[in-house]
Amino acid sequence: MAGDIVWTQSTLGDIVEEWIVGSTPPRTDTKCFIREGGTPWVRAEDVKNGTLYETAEQISEAGGRRMQLVPANAVLVTTAGTIGRVAVAGRPVFCNQAVQALSFRRDTILPLYGCYFLRSRRPLLLQLANGTTIPNVSKGKLKSVPICFPPVPAQERMIAQMRMPEMLHEKAEELQALLKKYLLALTMHEIRRTKVYKPVGELLAEAPLTGLRAKASPTGNGVPLVNKLSRDGGRLTDLADCRRVLVSEKQLSRYRLRPMDILLRNSASSGSARGILVGELPEEALIGGNLTRLRLHPSCSPAWLLAWLLGPGGDRLYIGGKLQKQMLQQYRVPLPEDQRAFERRLLLYLELEDRAVQFVERAQALFESVLDLVFFSGPAAGGVPGDRTAGRLEHNLARLSVPMSLFLQEMSQFQQELYHLLLKSEDGQPVHTLLKQLRRGSGRRERADGIQDALSAFALLEQFGLVEQESPQKIPLRPSDEQPSSAEQQYVTDHNGRPVLIDTYKPTGDIFEGSAYAAGAGQSTEL
Repeated sequence: MAGDIVWTQSTLGDIVEEWIVGSTPPRTDTKCFIREGGTPWVRAEDVKNGTLYETAEQISEAGGRRMQLVPANAVLVTTAGTIGRVAVAGRPVFCNQAVQALSFRRDTILPLYGCYFLRSRRPLLLQLANGTTIPNVSKGKLKSVPICFPPVPAQERMIAQMRMPEMLHEKAEELQALLKKYLLALTMHEIRRTKVYKPVGELLAEAPLTGLRAKASPTGNGVPLVNKLSRDGGRLTDLADCRRVLVSEKQLSRYRLRPMDILLRNSASSGSARGILVGELPEEALIGGNLTRLRLHPSCSPAWLLAWLLGPGGDRLYIGGKLQKQMLQQYRVPLPEDQRAFERRLLLYLELEDRAVQFVERAQALFESVLDLVFFSGPAAGGVPGDRTAGRLEHNLARLSVPMSLFLQEMSQFQQELYHLLLKSEDGQPVHTLLKQLRRGSGRRERADGIQDALSAFALLEQFGLVEQESPQKIPLRPSDEQPSSAEQQYVTDHNGRPVLIDTYKPTGDIFEGSAYAAGAGQSTEL
């Protein structure tokens, strides 16, 4: 019976079979690092929960001879700088010194159980970190962390139940990632059609402004100071996490935020939020010293400039993770002819992103509650071996399947709405008319460029599961509705006079079905 499960109390040091602290080969030896074909080298920023297969950098065979290889299924935990991120190695990897790898005894702890346990212990790991400039949890301290675990069959059942809310979180993040890819594709499409470039300084109504540095009000009164960006782009509408400061009328006038202001980070690590668009705030707020404010002329769209800076245009402005303020006003940006049309689409995107972020936050909260239920409310928290609360724990986890199923249905309905919106062109026509529209042009080069743009767009949609390939077709020199009825249809040919074949696509039928299904999965997906 579940209630008769015997739990074992131990420490991590007693049940880890192999313990590896990572290292870094000499950066001066360029032969140690390669772009592809090597072994993944895990840094703290690569550890993002789940199973890890790929990393930003790889180690060559020569570099690997100086390091200790981490076997597959080892649990990776970040212990320097960023503390407490956890993942399972999906293949053999190397780690740098900010990551420790724990290979549990196979007959004692399953990798996913160990992974979930360490994720639940992040607050403890933060407490164990030393007080130096770069916080660090030593191997010795990590070894002393206590752990309580049931037999492997019980771990398998618990993993299956914890995996459900984790899957919901992953699917919610996939929806969010889909939107970010859509924004990048939309921005790149506009850039290819743009011929006018202007310096940022010519677009500004005021000079760039670095925010106010002020101590928090001792009484908790005052005006909210926005000093950090918790979201990766999007709109600022919530001031809940902002500290309040007491300021003069002059400071209030100078540092006040307005809707459609752009806030840029003064420093941004790789992959972090560079900026945000100020939305409708619940009350007056000020910009803090960690951010820079851009306020544009009414003739220029802040939405377009932010999309450019969040996408390909921001790379040159951030060198070594620092915003290059001295070059900001001279930095030239492309200006589409119809910025307002792009802004309308971006504002729609921001509304969708707000909803997607809410799904991610709710899914994360659900998963954290399951971790708390397993590792802090039950015998895994350190109860007496043989504790009969194990049966109640499994019963409570099973009960969570109902709200999780409802959450999945809600998220799936949003997915269908999202797909319908992304499958519409700007004028409301179905996306499959895009190819026909882009083929129209006065010269062959324009038609060829249009076809290439359309195929790139469809290839992207295919990755999202929105369209599927059909048989290759010939390219008409004119659309069929412009071809005289008596004339034979002519096609684009290569230098040998043979018709050029291109891939063609059609919308995926499943996305128009009324039944809900998981993001990125088939309709048969079950929790």
